[in-house]
Amino acid sequence: MTRFRFSQPPVIAFEGTQVQMQDQNLHRGSVQILQPIFTPGEWLMYRSAKRGQEIATLVRERTGQMIELSVVSLFCECCSLSEEVAEREKDVAAAQQILKQAESFRLAGYATDTDVDRAHAGAMEHERGYAKAQREVALALARLLQGLNLWPLADVKLKPESLLEAAGRRLTVRTPGEAPRDMVPRDLLTVPVERWMLHAMLSRPEMHAQDRTIALRRNEVLRSLAMFLPNLVVFANYYTTSDSYMVNQEYWGTGLQASLSAFVGFRDVQSYRKARQQEKGAYVEREEATMMILLQVVEAHKNLKDAQQNLDVAEASAMAAEKMLADVNSQYRSGLVELSQLLEAQAACAEARARWRSAAFTDAVALYAFPQCTGR
Repeated sequence: MTRFRFSQPPVIAFEGTQVQMQDQNLHRGSVQILQPIFTPGEWLMYRSAKRGQEIATLVRERTGQMIELSVVSLFCECCSLSEEVAEREKDVAAAQQILKQAESFRLAGYATDTDVDRAHAGAMEHERGYAKAQREVALALARLLQGLNLWPLADVKLKPESLLEAAGRRLTVRTPGEAPRDMVPRDLLTVPVERWMLHAMLSRPEMHAQDRTIALRRNEVLRSLAMFLPNLVVFANYYTTSDSYMVNQEYWGTGLQASLSAFVGFRDVQSYRKARQQEKGAYVEREEATMMILLQVVEAHKNLKDAQQNLDVAEASAMAAEKMLADVNSQYRSGLVELSQLLEAQAACAEARARWRSAAFTDAVALYAFPQCTGR
């Protein structure tokens, strides 16, 4: 909107004659409406922004999975160390019982001072190991709380059984292009590792992110080519004026406008070449990511198999130790063995049970990490 205010009515020259205008004050206004109909650069820019947002979402999803797996590993470490503390506590009790027995034997004349000193040193060694195990548990718990963004010295009570219960749940495997399959954790190793490798390639967020990166680079190539294309815009202008000499004081004007950037030397050509090189680099990065994922699947499959075999061995050892303890206990009641042998059998049984529990926790973490590695 433009307004004019003249000190006196303006005079214009028209065919050699001066004509005085009637309006000393007048205004002129216009409204322009633009509608782009062909702007390839802006559309391709929107496509690039959309691909970038999808990549960020996939990266955030994978980051969440890695944080979750890290928390589970820290939780397993706390549980394993807690089992070790319980084992150490039983060792301390057994060592103190042996020390009391050695002192009673010395009073009866059946043991020497050297035997008592050795029993005392053994009890001190077990107490040192017990105290060290307690400090290790406190440190592992502080790491777990820090991973959960909590106060490291908070007083919390863990439930180790929750990890074992989660590892025993049924699984549903959904491979893209195949029907869902239900299986128990033990059935994971019955599937060939090649199928898990294919499942990881189709399901891992990193692969989806790499695919979108390639699409983004391809879009950048199109954007570099779009710089040579014109932009088309339709417009409509509405004009109004208060000039008395104008017959039509309100009128419309429409048209089509095209704009084309002038060629600026080799800059446009270099932008196209750079985009092509980035597209080739994206393909190479996807191949490298694929090889890394395949290797991770093979490693996770191997770790899962080792964990399950270690669990089977630890379970068999614990059962054998329980049977041995039952035999020694019956012999002790019959007076065939001494108390020290019974305490050693109890300590060996407690150690075997602790190894069994630790192996169960390790197997649970391996069962939890394997779906994470294959893309859930």
